[in-house]
Amino acid sequence: MPGTIHEEGKLKRNRALLMLMLALALLLAAVMTGCALTQEGSTTTAAGESTTTTLGENATPADQAIAALTQSPNIQAPQTVKPGTLLAGSDTAFPPMQFLDEDDNVIGFEVDLCRAIA
Repeated sequence: MPGTIHEEGKLKRNRALLMLMLALALLLAAVMTGCALTQEGSTTTAAGESTTTTLGENATPADQAIAALTQSPNIQAPQTVKPGTLLAGSDTAFPPMQFLDEDDNVIGFEVDLCRAIA
């Protein structure tokens, strides 16, 4: 059937075009993330700690402004935030991420991940 051969050629051409676009996207991503680091900005936290941020040579004025920000001493952590404590929420209706076992204990990947981080 002549129509089938034509359709197969069209599919191969579309697949090749898709692969070319994917390769170009990956190349563009590699180029965009490979910028040289040359500029530095210094910030001070509310606790008085100083940190240094390295910016790329292509940093925009907005990047430089963000790197130079300092936290206002008037900003306080909410009462629910306690140093050294990790609070996590979960929906137990999404196995295998988290779910209830036979004894109504919450188990799953997210629970294991939170325990590992803690």
